Amino acid sequence: KPSGLRFTTMRIADRITKNDAGGDALVFTHRLPAVYGYLDGARADIVASKRFEPPHPLHMVSADATGVQFVSEELPDEVISRRWTEMDEGQRRRLVDVDGSSPILFLNEYTGAPLAYSTYQHAVDDAGRFVRERINPDFPDRFRLHDLRHTYAVHLAVAIYRGQIAEAVGEVRQSDWTVDHIAAAVDLVKYSLGHASEASTRLYIQAAHRFLDVEAAEFVGGA
Repeated sequence: KPSGLRFTTMRIADRITKNDAGGDALVFTHRLPAVYGYLDGARADIVASKRFEPPHPLHMVSADATGVQFVSEELPDEVISRRWTEMDEGQRRRLVDVDGSSPILFLNEYTGAPLAYSTYQHAVDDAGRFVRERINPDFPDRFRLHDLRHTYAVHLAVAIYRGQIAEAVGEVRQSDWTVDHIAAAVDLVKYSLGHASEASTRLYIQAAHRFLDVEAAEFVGGA
């Protein structure tokens, strides 16, 4: 939810992250209005005009931040409870909300189904093309969706090192996010993202130190 902090955190389920690691994802607060605008605007229009019918649907009865209750075709008289951390991608894509829509955030505007992975790459390609044409012609022309993971990881490493996340999560969990060395911040990023690649670790360390002297307002962005 929006707050006076520059960012907040959200829990990512174990079963849908790399190496099933789960963790707390950094969410930049100034980006959230665009998400809420999508929820109330384009997404609401898609839900109203399209009917989502996945194979073998799991009809949601209720849900909260920790888990979901649903009824399946196989056991129509039994309400099944699952924690979000126990639900893999395939199961999540089968979920159907009480209004007939998918509960997943981004939906296909033509079918109402959850967006496919390839669609996100198309969005990244279009954004890269826009940057090359209008902002910086030297922006890489083979920028992948996965590369966003690495740029996010660098931001996360610096934010942890500077104590910004410790300030956001509250006193109970501050010690989990407090470090005194950039390498320790990188190790925490590896744990959070489930990324054990030593090449990636070197990438984070080589890139992160370049931003340590940048003012927080410039580094994080937003108004």
